[in-house]
Amino acid sequence: MKLKVQTLFIIGISMVLFLAFLMLVTRPLLIRDGDHLDRERLELNLDMVHNYFESEKEDLNRISLDWAIWDDTFEFIEGNGRNYVERNLMDATFDNLEITYMLFYDMNNEYINSSGIEPIDSSMKQTMQTLIDNTKPQELPFLASTPKGLALIDIEKVYPSNGKGQSNGKMVMIRFIDQSFIETLEMNLSLQLESFTQVTKQSAQLKDIQIISNKQLLGTLYIEEITDGKYIEVSMLQNRDYFIQKLDSINNLFITFIVMILMIVLLIYILLDRLIVSRVTTLSGQLRDIQESKDGSTRLGYSRKNKDEIYVLEHTVNDMMQSLEESHEEIKRLAYLDFLTGLPNRFRLQRDFESFAQSSERLGTLFLDLDGFKAINDVYGHAAGDSLLQAVAFRLTTLMQDTPGMVARIGGDEFIILVQHQQQEELGSFARLITEAISEPYEIQGNLVHITSSLGISQLPKDGHKFYELLNHADTAMYISKKKGKNQFTFYENNSENLS
Repeated sequence: MKLKVQTLFIIGISMVLFLAFLMLVTRPLLIRDGDHLDRERLELNLDMVHNYFESEKEDLNRISLDWAIWDDTFEFIEGNGRNYVERNLMDATFDNLEITYMLFYDMNNEYINSSGIEPIDSSMKQTMQTLIDNTKPQELPFLASTPKGLALIDIEKVYPSNGKGQSNGKMVMIRFIDQSFIETLEMNLSLQLESFTQVTKQSAQLKDIQIISNKQLLGTLYIEEITDGKYIEVSMLQNRDYFIQKLDSINNLFITFIVMILMIVLLIYILLDRLIVSRVTTLSGQLRDIQESKDGSTRLGYSRKNKDEIYVLEHTVNDMMQSLEESHEEIKRLAYLDFLTGLPNRFRLQRDFESFAQSSERLGTLFLDLDGFKAINDVYGHAAGDSLLQAVAFRLTTLMQDTPGMVARIGGDEFIILVQHQQQEELGSFARLITEAISEPYEIQGNLVHITSSLGISQLPKDGHKFYELLNHADTAMYISKKKGKNQFTFYENNSENLS
């Protein structure tokens, strides 16, 4: 009886140590991967906010150039445009352009006139006069603090419509970063900001991610103002979904292990057979080898051919490791796929971009946006809209079958197509095939639906080498396609006239 108790005690201690060993080995590996995926997703969301501000700057810059390089504005600065303000600077103008103020100065930086959604006060005029006198020329609008709050400000020299000759003054456009701007940002990006404040900092670090609990991460983005040391601090909370999912999987796995170990201990207590002890030792050694090799695909060998309890344990462990490996791969796969269409998503697109860029002398980035998709959602419902997106994804995938590259959906009704090509004409022909294929009618829920697409195209290396650089250029070209009447494609051209 004493020997049985001692054996039971020894085996019990061994099993506890075995379980602890598994936890120490596998738990950090799994949790680290979940934490990495959560951080990567939060960092991409912070990049989306940063890119949104850059897009707003480019939009304000395009508007400013339209007004600054215009004969009417030039004549107004000269003092000849008597009805310029009454004809052009109406309340509806500011509402449509989503700007707050426009100010005009002569070539000596002397104030001429201003207009806006409300009268501009003296403190605001003084602030703008200081910026006009002291700010170096900027390629894009800049952020600055004003008496009325934070604003995007663009200062442009005024020229005739042909863009030639000498400038006779300057024009300033101001768009305030108010609550409405923040709400629009959150809606467009499907994000919820935690805070949006002005801070002073010395560090050059523009992004920061911190763990604030087992359930949430805090991400912070710093956007620089024109004043040295002044930044806009944008922060957002994100649930640690991948981390929690990994943690739950680990807990379930080890609960199952505890049950199995209790069964083994009871069996060894009854049999008192050294052969069982030796087989358990072998099992532990195999698991140790798996841990040392860190190879999740390795499986346990079976110590005996007859299917006894230990064989079942070995088989179950292999099944669990197989299940865990498959779950891990499935989590990684889902993280890079669009749930609705099954296409690669933005994360997968960004990941695969480098391999395409390295293997291609020329790579086209096509930014596709559906024209009138919101109207279809409004008329037929979101289910019909989802069906239409799936149909569009199928057509794009079909077109790409014989073309080296990939197609991805990055959100809403926006698709990105990477195409390896030799000549720009070849890329244009492929873009024309896309617009023709998209414009073919669709049968959605018994209704015949027509839709078109607008494409913007940027090229590597002509328009840049980095992923977001080419993506932003293609986005810019796509908006030009929409501005020109939609259902067409436009190649990105890096000049101000194309943007205006």
